[in-house]
Amino acid sequence: MPRTKRQAPALPFVQIILAWLILAFWGVLAREVATPLPILLFFVCVGGLVTCVIFLKSPITWTVTSFWVALVLVIDLLLLFAAFQILPFAITIALHYVGPVLVVLLAPVFLGERVGFSALVAALTGFAAAAALVGVEMGFALPRDPAGIKTLTGLGLALLSAVTLAANIMLQRLNMRAGARAAGMVFQYNLYMTIISALLIPFWIGAFSGGDPTYFHIPARTALMLVAAGAATQGAAMLLFNSAARALDSQTIARMSFLEVAFVAMLGAVLYNERLGAEQWACIALIVAMSIAAKSSFDKRRAP
Repeated sequence: MPRTKRQAPALPFVQIILAWLILAFWGVLAREVATPLPILLFFVCVGGLVTCVIFLKSPITWTVTSFWVALVLVIDLLLLFAAFQILPFAITIALHYVGPVLVVLLAPVFLGERVGFSALVAALTGFAAAAALVGVEMGFALPRDPAGIKTLTGLGLALLSAVTLAANIMLQRLNMRAGARAAGMVFQYNLYMTIISALLIPFWIGAFSGGDPTYFHIPARTALMLVAAGAATQGAAMLLFNSAARALDSQTIARMSFLEVAFVAMLGAVLYNERLGAEQWACIALIVAMSIAAKSSFDKRRAP
């Protein structure tokens, strides 16, 4: 009897696309707010907690995995922050998005998911398109560093951030696959991240303030803006992401994660009048095509 193709529900794909779109505003936030990372993270996570409280409908099931997700998320941001201080933005982001390729490679080992050669090729294609997109816009020139040590350090930090990105995707997928409720899980992530960022503040003062008493001064308007941004990014986007992670496998999530890079580029064009050339639109089109292919591949794996 011929095998019939079974379409996967569209909702998880809509959720993951909306999640990457909202998370793309992190790039806008980084441009607009010159705030030390722990302070930014603290207020943003408070906003995420507010969103989660609204959507909580049952008691929270506390898990150790949720703490590890939060810790990995904070480490990921710290590594990116450190890499940005050394390397150009384009190189850092390109190396960061090695993470989804690692997810495709490691999902069979850590999640027991079957991944074919075509999925790896698709992930590498998406990575190449995302890297080319930021590279065309900003260039890949390495900073001048005669000894090379500083550049190598930056490259290492950016690659480590790719590892933490991959770990983050797989850990959240693991949590949701165990049947956890998205609102409860995201509430825990934000709670732990709020605590961790608060604990980081004294260290940040000693390491980066240079004795300036105004270093951590933040206007009330900025604080409210960060809380509102957190309600969207750490709240709504993470709820959407984790809801989608219940239905989609990690390779599909990883292959669609390059949409965030495309959304960042398009937001720059809309909000900052940044012109996108033909090469950049071609990269965006390729990323979209790879996401459509990820949906098609997922449907085929679900076929009886």
